[in-house]
Amino acid sequence: MKRNNQSSWAARLRKLTALCLALVAASSAWADDNVRVVSPLNIKAGQTKQVAVSLENTTAFTAFQMDIKLPAGLTIDESSIKSRRTSDATYHNILTGDVDGKKRVVAYSAKFNGSNLEDGNKPLTGESGDYVIYFSVTASEDYTGGNIEVSKAIFATASEGAELANASSADDAAVIFGDVNGDKDVDGQDVTKFIQYYLYEGTDKIPAGFNKVAADMNFDGIIDGQDATKAINVYLYDRE
Repeated sequence: MKRNNQSSWAARLRKLTALCLALVAASSAWADDNVRVVSPLNIKAGQTKQVAVSLENTTAFTAFQMDIKLPAGLTIDESSIKSRRTSDATYHNILTGDVDGKKRVVAYSAKFNGSNLEDGNKPLTGESGDYVIYFSVTASEDYTGGNIEVSKAIFATASEGAELANASSADDAAVIFGDVNGDKDVDGQDVTKFIQYYLYEGTDKIPAGFNKVAADMNFDGIIDGQDATKAINVYLYDRE
């Protein structure tokens, strides 16, 4: 029975992967669309932390697939893999599986009314910089560190698609949770910027260079005191 279930899952994953791949047009290229790995400042042996993949986009995508490779000693909790908008289950569906030692994630946006596709163009991501997925990773007791890598990141619209550049938590463009000023550390400067943003949001006093993706530490789409508290905890106690 377990083998049959695995075969059924593999068949569904192959079909959805084929769907994404079928949408890939060789002539398509979105130079302004990039994926970013958003990771904690560091992960120590025995800890569980949040990781995310964000999308800087000018295109409203409705489906994607990506492969996530973790360093030895890190594991993903599959039940924790979510999209910011997964709560709207009629629009967002996620499947996961293991392919060549990597965790493959396939997501698509669709609303069905019986057998009819009612709205297949609902964007998977709206605002540039949204998290497309986020998930928990746990480090084993013998974990010694490493980089999280995203490959085969294929994003598609309702009519075409393209593979975006690979991403890694080691890239210069990678984002660290709480590091809102982009200096690869979470310190008092970031805490100060959090407070300034919270106090002056919507005015011309918002701090320059404030990274909203790094700031939204609880994935709710709002930057507020809860996020600032998490940043302070990282700064003071190395915990979220």
